[in-house]
Amino acid sequence: MTIREVFVLRLIWYVSEMPVQAANLLTSTQRAVLVLYLRGAEPREIAEALVLQPRTVRRHLTEARKRLDAANDGHMVLRALLMRVVEVDDLLGGTQGRGSDNPKGEAPTAGPAA
Repeated sequence: MTIREVFVLRLIWYVSEMPVQAANLLTSTQRAVLVLYLRGAEPREIAEALVLQPRTVRRHLTEARKRLDAANDGHMVLRALLMRVVEVDDLLGGTQGRGSDNPKGEAPTAGPAA
């Protein structure tokens, strides 16, 4: 096995162990703000969608960046994906798991009874 192959295998193992460690890294609100921000929404738009103040949204983003130990937004995206704080589906607006219709990862609710 080459050094590169060993490195890749260790990296894969390391990343596969991270979800358990990072499961509660962000609060549900921080995660919801982060997902919308990573999709390209501005803090003002996120504030309107989640019924928050824009200043609160910026504070949540700053705290998420700190908790992910990220230097900038690009690094925050990479760390959030590697640590599985967010999934690619979340960023693409998919509906599997904790997707766009459910940014906080809450259990789906039943519709009105007929």
